[in-house]
Amino acid sequence: ARLGQFLRGIATHLIEDYEPLHSLVISPPKMQKYYEDTKLSSELLPFNIIFDDHTSSISRLYREIEAQHHLTQVKLDEWPDTPGLTPLGFERWVTLLLRAYPDQEFERLQKTALDMPISNPDDRKERFPKEISKRLFPKYPDLEIRDKLEKAIATHCNVTIPSRHPSGTESQPQYVPHHVRSD
Repeated sequence: ARLGQFLRGIATHLIEDYEPLHSLVISPPKMQKYYEDTKLSSELLPFNIIFDDHTSSISRLYREIEAQHHLTQVKLDEWPDTPGLTPLGFERWVTLLLRAYPDQEFERLQKTALDMPISNPDDRKERFPKEISKRLFPKYPDLEIRDKLEKAIATHCNVTIPSRHPSGTESQPQYVPHHVRSD
């Protein structure tokens, strides 16, 4: 319950304090900025490509992983076709990443807690602490979730995710976009 509040608190911060301010949802550019602001020295996923709405089918990705989102428009006279995560959708997305990549995503959340003012969305007067405890997070990756998530990202975001070495060590991934989205 507290993790969900913390993740929805991050979502609320992104919605309110990232441009455009006070939007309804977390748009792909806000997701790109969040992952740029919390970039790790050893990124395992190409978030700039995943959240590129010109090359990725982000709404399809969100549907496949069951992350709640809405379609919005960039300009008021345009058709709403820009997918944006709701706070619950962001909670789902980050929870899947945490289960798939616990060490990396703990590091990202620690950086988020330290650098950003995160309030409890259920009680806005309560600010979350600047330190989070690693013991509250998974110790080992859930390989089934990792596999499903990587397949969904590869399918809908046009990236090749490098396979892991049989020894279990992670190689430094290189991502190559497959092609530009045609739909």
